[in-house]
Amino acid sequence: MWNDMEGVCVNFYRCFSAPEYVKNRTHPPICSFDGNVPIICCTDCLFFQDLRKIRWNNNIGFLRFNGPKSKDKCLNYVDALPYPDKTKYTAKLLKHLDPNTKCYVITQSIGRINTPLPPRKAAYMAHLANLDDIGDVKFLCAGAIISERFVLTAGHCVSGSVLGPVKYIAVDFMKTDTYAPLWQLYTVKRTVPHPDYQLPSKYHDIALVETKKMITLSDLVLPACLYMETFDRKRVREIIKASTVDNQNNLEPATLEELDDFACSFLYPTRETLPKGFNTTIQTCFGSTGEADSCQSATGGPLMSEHLAVSCAPLVYGVTASDRICGPAGSSGLYTRVSYYVPWIESIVWH
Repeated sequence: MWNDMEGVCVNFYRCFSAPEYVKNRTHPPICSFDGNVPIICCTDCLFFQDLRKIRWNNNIGFLRFNGPKSKDKCLNYVDALPYPDKTKYTAKLLKHLDPNTKCYVITQSIGRINTPLPPRKAAYMAHLANLDDIGDVKFLCAGAIISERFVLTAGHCVSGSVLGPVKYIAVDFMKTDTYAPLWQLYTVKRTVPHPDYQLPSKYHDIALVETKKMITLSDLVLPACLYMETFDRKRVREIIKASTVDNQNNLEPATLEELDDFACSFLYPTRETLPKGFNTTIQTCFGSTGEADSCQSATGGPLMSEHLAVSCAPLVYGVTASDRICGPAGSSGLYTRVSYYVPWIESIVWH
């Protein structure tokens, strides 16, 4: 009991009101110590696991940094950068006394702001490029920005490309034939295909490209997050889009649905590039019914989820491993399953 309130002795870092106590210099009774950390009389009704792993954002409320590393890095970006979906919300921290239990209830209230979103699309998109014989930029493949220095793409884009080695990363564009000075170009430091990838195989068809200088992040250039199997699959996969290139060289998203293993095995049987057939552990395939608007895939580009599974940031679900199969009944594409490779990606990008 403290100040006529029901208190419980807990670690300082489990009591949400503890920083408020310090700020207001209203020191609660100290029950004991855990090393140098005081065990205090906390008058909150519920307790956090560790306040040092929680951050408050005025748009989307509590951000919980409980791993893995790629998710925590993503939350850092979400907290600091102007993701369009984040600006649709406003968060309030509420604290009120429960008269029955005589302790404080801590809650958050998330409200939606009815303001139009900016027209910007796919700020996470990047293109791998080099120079042709006359010094013009030549696009090789697409990719997704996942940090200030790394782009995620396909292994076949950096391994023996017939168009030559990857020399540049281009960001902040929506057309592949616009005036080059309008792009942000970054010189490539190194390319890192997955160690198990071998041309012309479609297995382990994933790679990382590191830039020499840090990519300048803004509302026009934003990192995407990595999909992990620990996410709620029903929530995450509500909207899946892949990047395509239309007849005017515009990068356009195509909404797709995941096909079952039987359909994927039928569409992608044993062949030279798939000697053991479709592998559901490391691959996935998506398709759309009806005649496709565009069958020109942005090879190496990301398969994205627009659901807000990680606090308003887009998720990379897959990497385009092959061109789409198109016909009057619909289209499909083969993708490398990103979740399988998260530990490998983390070991390079956030080692």
